[in-house]
Amino acid sequence: MRTTVPTPALGFLAELEQQADTSKVGSGLDAQTLERNVRLTNAACRAAADYWARMVDHLNVLKPTAPGRYMFDGRTVMEGVPAQDFGLMPRFANTHGGSEEFESVTLAWRVGSSQVLRIVKDFPPDIERLRARLQFAGINACESQLRHKHTSRLLGTLFEFTADVVASVQLTPLPAQGKVRLSVRNIDTLERIEAEWPAFAIRANELDELARWICGKPHTLLKHAQGVVRQEP
Repeated sequence: MRTTVPTPALGFLAELEQQADTSKVGSGLDAQTLERNVRLTNAACRAAADYWARMVDHLNVLKPTAPGRYMFDGRTVMEGVPAQDFGLMPRFANTHGGSEEFESVTLAWRVGSSQVLRIVKDFPPDIERLRARLQFAGINACESQLRHKHTSRLLGTLFEFTADVVASVQLTPLPAQGKVRLSVRNIDTLERIEAEWPAFAIRANELDELARWICGKPHTLLKHAQGVVRQEP
């Protein structure tokens, strides 16, 4: 009598694998294309990491004057201050083969001369607006209630803070699209900009344009960017 060996049930992980493979086929993204995209996006991140690693050393010596103006409120503006303390922070994904694959590459620095500012706001909308702008700038302010020294009448909320803005650029690979996303934060004003490029387009010329922007020089970095989105506090 012939014995039939039952087929083992698929584990949930195997089911997920099948679903993922089906999804890739349905979206037209085959394994070969995905592998190619991973190589391209990884190469773009590696090019940026190598370029920024060299640039950090130079800019930490030069401390270039930051471009633009940083407005905390209608009367308090910071400009003509140095950009300093540049640092590079690459992040890597865990891969089965032990190969180096980037999750992101971030270049961050500080804009300011550590000047301590005190701003008083008495209307709730103004308080919330200033609080939001400081948070957007990466500034931790000390808040307290300011009162009249004789009558104890509430005069408003006092914000006391060191006016050093956190600026950064982050490159993130998008292998499913064969693109990379660049997130630019507070380079020359309190603003976040996100834009995308084909991974193969991140070359020395584009990195030079970004370096010019950071140093306050005319640049054309966003001229050929895709899906540019701007956000202000």
